[in-house]
Parts: sequence; C-alpha cells; structure tokens
Amino acid sequence: MLGRYASQVSAVSDKQNYEKLARGRNDGFLGDMLATPSGLKKEGMSGQFSYHPMVVYESPGFFMLGKRSFSPQFLQQFNQALARFKGTDAYAIIWQRYAPGR
Repeated sequence: MLGRYASQVSAVSDKQNYEKLARGRNDGFLGDMLATPSGLKKEGMSGQFSYHPMVVYESPGFFMLGKRSFSPQFLQQFNQALARFKGTDAYAIIWQRYAPGR
C-alpha cells in the first residue's frame, strides 16, 4: 500500500497515529479492532476517539504453535476445544469486552 499510495499513506507506529489524531494532524487511520482499543488504553487515550463501524478488511486469526513443542494430537485436541469454546457464552462475553462495536 505504501508504494501505491505513497503521497497519501505514511509508515508510522500505532502510537504516532494516536498522537496525530489527538492533535488533529490526521483525520483517521486504519486500525485493528482488537489491537487498536488495547493500544489506546495502554497509551491512556481510551474514549478519546470514535470508530467507524465499516469493516475495511477481515481475515482469520491463528494461534501459532511450535511443531517441536506440541504434538499433532495436542493440536487436534486444542483446535476441537477452541471450536467448542467459541460457541459458549464465555467466549461471547470475552469477544464483546475486547471487540468494541461488534
């Protein structure tokens, strides 16, 4: 994206994006729905900004586990347990807590 839109996009850190937005130096930025609220909280900037509900891009997330550390059997059990957990109220509560607007 930087190569194609170099005059419109800059490579800055999340913290720089937060600070630029707070100072009115930019109108907005793309942020991850879980990482951005967490980063804003870490920087003491929670509640200072609003988000737009439009999804720009969505992709699956993965747990990365070392092949040397975990057996294929463990991985299969882990995946099955995670799939079951995603269907519970506990998962929904966690998702709502860390994914505002969803």
